[in-house]
Amino acid sequence: MRSLFLAIVVGGSLAATPPAAAQPAGLQAAARQFRDGAFADAEETYQALLAADEGLDRSTLESVYRALTMVRRALQDDAGVERALTALLSLDPDAVLEDAPPSLGRVVERLREEIRAPVGVEVQSEVRGGEARVTVRATEDVASLVRSVRLYVREEEGWRARSGDTHRLAPDTEYFAEAVGPGGAVLASDGSATDPRRTDPAPAGAGPRGPVAEDPSNENDTAEGGSVWRWLGPVLGVLLVGAAVALTLVLRDPTQTTRPTGPMPVP
Repeated sequence: MRSLFLAIVVGGSLAATPPAAAQPAGLQAAARQFRDGAFADAEETYQALLAADEGLDRSTLESVYRALTMVRRALQDDAGVERALTALLSLDPDAVLEDAPPSLGRVVERLREEIRAPVGVEVQSEVRGGEARVTVRATEDVASLVRSVRLYVREEEGWRARSGDTHRLAPDTEYFAEAVGPGGAVLASDGSATDPRRTDPAPAGAGPRGPVAEDPSNENDTAEGGSVWRWLGPVLGVLLVGAAVALTLVLRDPTQTTRPTGPMPVP
């Protein structure tokens, strides 16, 4: 009876996903492995789908966590079941498992009380000194699903993706943000390519709009090294000047030192 329930739930999870032609190849393979009783193989296949950099959308990701819950239940991995359910409820706090046994239903309701809102992305923008400082961060990520946050900025050639959480933009620039999770699925967004956000315009008298600037905090190690030299260079310069003065005093001819003399006779 328990095996029948698990097979029905996994089959229902897959039925809610896109048509087979649009599904990742591993999704159907995992379902077959589960039906054949190869639960450990099924879990490994689902984990590979989650570890991939692309291939999943949010709806398919929810189906994977539903199926993974059942696979881990078959493996009697209670901790793994809770992790999969936490991930599922982080995507959809109202998710339910149809015909779940009471013991599993109680776990779902307990976790639901702990997850107040789905994972999201928050963007803050502030214009200072003629440029906008935009900060992007994930919110309500209790299952640690978010792998990266991306800011898409409209430039002359189209939309350009930037990684990192802090960005410098020109005022009056269009953008939108996304939080990306397992399998490359977009978990949450603020704005979109068809409905972008826009930084505030520059204050009056701030000058013409300039090019979009990269934030140094999101650049590579070379750029970070350059920022170090901006303050280290002047310090080294002062030390070198001090060393040169000290060396001059040490090497000066002692015969040329100033010696006190008596009063000079007045003619």
